[in-house]
Amino acid sequence: MHTEILDLTLSSYVFQPGNMALTRDRLGEWRDRDPNYDTRYDYYTLIYDVFFDADQQKVFAVCPTLRNFERLVLEAEFALDGQTVPIAQIRPLSRGSLIEFDLPPGVLLPLSLSVQHPMFSGVLPVGATHRDMFAGTNAIYAISKDNRLDWIVAWLSYYVKEHGANALVLYDNQSTAYSMEDLKAAIASVPGIEKAALVRAWFPFGPGGQGNTNFNSKFLHMTMVELGRRRLLSNARAVLNVDIDELVYSRTGHSIFDATVESERGYVRMNGDWVYAPAPMDGAVPRHADHLLVRKDGLPKVNRKYCVAPTGPLEGRPWLTHRIVSRRDPADPDFGFWHFRSITNNWDYDREDFDPEAVEQDDRLVETMARHFGPGANALAG
Repeated sequence: MHTEILDLTLSSYVFQPGNMALTRDRLGEWRDRDPNYDTRYDYYTLIYDVFFDADQQKVFAVCPTLRNFERLVLEAEFALDGQTVPIAQIRPLSRGSLIEFDLPPGVLLPLSLSVQHPMFSGVLPVGATHRDMFAGTNAIYAISKDNRLDWIVAWLSYYVKEHGANALVLYDNQSTAYSMEDLKAAIASVPGIEKAALVRAWFPFGPGGQGNTNFNSKFLHMTMVELGRRRLLSNARAVLNVDIDELVYSRTGHSIFDATVESERGYVRMNGDWVYAPAPMDGAVPRHADHLLVRKDGLPKVNRKYCVAPTGPLEGRPWLTHRIVSRRDPADPDFGFWHFRSITNNWDYDREDFDPEAVEQDDRLVETMARHFGPGANALAG
């Protein structure tokens, strides 16, 4: 079956380093910043993407949190297809900002947004929404940087077979381990994935690390979630938010997408657990299938994930990375997810902390890995 793949380059505006007036202010106190803060903070992106929403008859510019850049935006002059337009409003997003423009008279399908300021200027193409492409699909979305292609294929295959996924939105955060053509080929190799968007989210991800408490400095992930809702996924049947190292399971064998659509709120949250593989031998690369162990004490805890029906009762609510409505929303007792400790290139922090005395085998995990990836296949054991 042919996979329709949209290769989406965002219409962005990024300042060049060197001018402090065109440099985003840091957030929070210095004591809350990880040591990698300055190397990973997004100092220079003004706009992530510009697109036209035909349903609302508005042009939207999705931005990282503007901070001191808001003054620059308010001082600038904007035009759609050469006609000057005022800013209709600037709205806050979670870790982002949304600039709205109404169409000027006579412009039915805007093609360009120009910006003019004493210190900078430019012209940005106005993109289209692609919501019809994903209408009615069971979609998953994730952001990824240099995750192995075989990991991505295994992850996708699991969701197709286990839950009936048939669509994907993948934000690539400037991977260098392979080409985008190779990534598209890997996605297309998975039977059952009918529609996919590869979004080139080539911006700083933001400071991370286990010790980081300044989470509001991580603009990209949260803002891409909301961009995906507005530009791609708001007409999908159901959308599951999971990363490459996360697999959702059902205790009763129910599809997460079906359960979400059938639920009262069109929204299912689930608890997660870290799962572990033995330490690699002879340079073997860990796979999902190698993870058969859980910690005896159930720690550390994992942030919840969710699935939502975009046209259901929560239609129009902003999407976040771990929730939509409230942190107190209960988790569904039928669903959980496994967070695979060794499916990582340790880009955010070092996860190689395997302790054989602290773990034990998990029967559900063993059965599911064997069913999906082959019985007795444990590459790490040599």
